[in-house]
Parts: sequence; C-alpha cells; structure tokens
Amino acid sequence: MPAWTRAAVAFAGLAAAAAALVVVFRPVLLPIFIALLGFAVLDPVVDSFTRTGLSREAAIGLVLVLALAGAAGVLVLALPHLAGQMVRLEERLPEVWRSVAAAVAGLRGWLRAVAGVDLPPGVLGHGAASLDASWERVAGLARAAALQLVRTLLLAPLLLFFLLRDLRRLRSRLLGLLPNRAFELGWHIYARVARRLQRYVRGVLVQCTVMALVASAGFLLVGLDMAVFFGTLAGILNVVPYLGPLLAAAFPAVFVLSAPHPDYPLLAGIVGVVLGAQALDSAVVIPAFIAGVADLHPVTVVVGIVLVGSFFGLAGMVVAVPLLFTAKILFEGLLEGFGGGPAPAPAGRHVV
Repeated sequence: MPAWTRAAVAFAGLAAAAAALVVVFRPVLLPIFIALLGFAVLDPVVDSFTRTGLSREAAIGLVLVLALAGAAGVLVLALPHLAGQMVRLEERLPEVWRSVAAAVAGLRGWLRAVAGVDLPPGVLGHGAASLDASWERVAGLARAAALQLVRTLLLAPLLLFFLLRDLRRLRSRLLGLLPNRAFELGWHIYARVARRLQRYVRGVLVQCTVMALVASAGFLLVGLDMAVFFGTLAGILNVVPYLGPLLAAAFPAVFVLSAPHPDYPLLAGIVGVVLGAQALDSAVVIPAFIAGVADLHPVTVVVGIVLVGSFFGLAGMVVAVPLLFTAKILFEGLLEGFGGGPAPAPAGRHVV
C-alpha cells in the first residue's frame, strides 16, 4: 500500500476517534477548552516558579491564586461599568431586533419586486407576534448561556489544576502505549502540535487584548454608547480570523443605524476605529506574536472557518485555525513516518 494511502487511513482513524471523544465529552467541552487555554498561558509561569525550588503543586497553587486574584480585580473594576452598559443593551435590543426585522422584510420585498426572488421569511418575516416570540427565544438562549457560564466558571479552574499537575504524566503514559517503532514518530508529532498550539493561543490572547483595549478607547473617543462593551466584544470576535473584524464593526453599526435618528458621522467613526485597530494588529501584533504559527494559506483559513462554523457555530469558527494546522501537522507526520522520511527533529525543552 502506498505511503500516502496508509497515512490517509491512519489519519481518518485518528479523526474518527477524536470525533467520538468530542461526542462523549460534549457536555463539558467549554470548560475543557477554557482549561486548555489557561494551561497554555500558565504552564510556563508554573515552570518558572518550580525552578526557584517550589514543588510543582505549590507552584500551581500560587499561580492559580495569583491568576484568580487578578481576574477578580479586573471584574471588580470593570463589572460595575459593564453592568450598566448591559442594562442599556437589554433596553435597546428589542428595538434593534425590530429594526433588523424591518430591514430584512424590506429587502425581501425589494428582491421580490425587482428580481422576482422570494427569500424564505424565517423568524424575521412573520409579523410582530412572531418577532416577540423570536425575542423570547433569544432571551431564553441568553439565560441558558448564563447558566452554562456559571457551570464553566466552577469547573474550569478545577480542570486547569489537574492539567497543570498531571498532563505531562498522562502524555507520557499515552505515548508509552505506542509500539516501539512508532514511539519516536508519535513524540515528534505531539511536540510539533503542542509547540504550535501554545504559540498560537498565547499570540491570539495578546491579539484579542490589544484589540479590546484599542477598540474600547477608540469607541470612547468617537462618542459611541456602550463603548467598553463593544470594544470588549471586538476583542473577543478577533479570535475569528478575517471575519471577526467585520463582525466587530457590524454590531455597533447595527445599533447606531437602528436609532430613531441614525448618526452617520458616528458610524464612520466606528468603521475608522475598527480599521485603525486592524492596521495596528496587522503591522505590530501579528508579526510579533502570530506570524508563521499556522502556516496556512488564507483561502484555506477562510474556507475552513466557513465549513467548521457551519457545523459548530461561533465555537467552530474559533477553533477552525488550530484544528486545521493540527490536522496538517498530523497528516504530514504520518506521511513522513509511513514514507520513511528524514528522522524526526529533537522535541525541544519547552514541550508540555
């Protein structure tokens, strides 16, 4: 059997096993995901404390206490301001929802009159009663998301502690299950994936933080209501390559346009802030922290985001890029192993 075919079969088997694990652990995927993010950020800090003579458990406890204290400080400072903005957001959302519904209905009517195309009405085209019902569903989803967030905040720190303490031992045991002829290849693939994922996660966190700070400051300068909320949202959305900046401008733009008297200079200011933040991101942050990590063609990234996002929503769009380059590294490693390629490079000291 050719090396390419053997690698494809092995890759398909591993992908099927990974999909089965996702199905099994679906109820706790979000806290696992957050714990893995925390691990990528905090594991080097734990290592630095252990080099001072602390035991690993003591270093983990100290780092978690410092991280939780920092997070609590940020919440204490930001929560009152964000809470006020969330109240105004809740007051405006029904109005925005109706404005969007009216715009969609107008677009359907225009397409029907001009092009003879009748779009499916969906929930936004059935009249006021359906709009109210749709808004109730949105509110219900928001309440369910809030409950999920509470569960995640309770479970994620516990998972993070065990990851920081036990992941290396678990990794060694799993790799030890491989036959001798596959051990070196397995370690090589794992090391490359781990290094790339850690670099990508840290770079994206820096990128999102810079975007949130710059966008919040810019929105305040142009006079946007709920500037901190929309700036923070812009930072979060920046985890979605290419599409995130569009969404970061779209949400505040919809709020401005849905007002009884739209402020078009403010709309231009919003677009300018997002474009300026993206210019800073492209010129400084990406070259310094992210460039070269994914090693994927932009078309591959966009197609991957659209495809994965169509199945898994926003969460799929967030994990699409790391999922794509992990799959690429895995397949290339398998092809190298089955094809008798060059010997794997050393794993390096900083692989978790």
